[in-house]
Amino acid sequence: MEGDQEDCSSPTNFAGVPNLHVVHYEQVDGGVEEVLLSTLSPPSALLPRLRSLLVDCVGDELTADYLAMHLMSSTYARADNATICALPLNVCGVKNAEGIEEIVKMLAAKVKILPLTSSSLSSAPFHSVKCYKTNKLQQGELQVSAGTHLIIDETKTPRGKVEVSGCAAANLGTLHKVISEQRMEYDFGFYRCPFEVDVPVMVLSEERSRYVATPYRICLPSSGPAPSADPLKSLPKNDLLALRLAILRAKTALKDVVVSGDVAQAIQDDFVRMCADPAYGLASDEKAHKMSQLLIVTRLVTVLRGQSEMSVDSWKVAVLMEKRREEEEQESIIGYRNPLFFS
Repeated sequence: MEGDQEDCSSPTNFAGVPNLHVVHYEQVDGGVEEVLLSTLSPPSALLPRLRSLLVDCVGDELTADYLAMHLMSSTYARADNATICALPLNVCGVKNAEGIEEIVKMLAAKVKILPLTSSSLSSAPFHSVKCYKTNKLQQGELQVSAGTHLIIDETKTPRGKVEVSGCAAANLGTLHKVISEQRMEYDFGFYRCPFEVDVPVMVLSEERSRYVATPYRICLPSSGPAPSADPLKSLPKNDLLALRLAILRAKTALKDVVVSGDVAQAIQDDFVRMCADPAYGLASDEKAHKMSQLLIVTRLVTVLRGQSEMSVDSWKVAVLMEKRREEEEQESIIGYRNPLFFS
């Protein structure tokens, strides 16, 4: 950078902060965590332990399954307007969000917590906005780096009617785009420019979210202790590090899952049979979306099992998990859970 001095007092620069001009860069997948993992237990052994610990943390197997899959989820590709392997999750039945927030913060590399209140919705835009007076892009609440886990906390929102104003409508629209499309529009005044993001979103609410819709919802048990990170806190430091690195490895492993032609055909045939069953109750315009949801869960189940190739058995597990989740969502009560799918 010798000979490329910038006037840091210029209105186009932050005072006192030099500019770094990047001509070319390459993103490195893996890196130091791959080296560290090579000295620890293999991920195939660590992920079942992660599930077991999450069951202890939340007191429920199905919730632990979806929480583990959410932690591993990553938007690594797109097909048309569909995001591949994004798993936006609404956890209902949460009276105090601190327990789940602490669990995620201990296991995820990057976490952003956004309390959703009248003030936070109304005061400032969640997306980034170009200020032409300073010629700078003003950072919004949701301008975060790829892979950041966004936790939307609705538990602090008062019951009843909530008075909002200002940026509220635009902010809810921004949240909807991030959740449904993994995109966020930056406002440049004269035009808006959409940017693709990779931000796993979890919504914590006492009932079903009042503000945003997620394709996946799971309910905490109505009885039993509140979620707690104590089982994770009791781990030795190196063991917790191993779990965090195993989650990072799992994120990169999603795109490498192999789907053979025979398995793809078997899954397609089984889904056709499901759609033909009146008891399944799937409308014709919902079939493509439901197939996409099931394939995402199947891919995550495959990695959670420590496998690199999708199987018909993983597909059947995903179908059963989704059926149980949807039944409990419709009933709005938590009953007896079936034995562990991954035992």
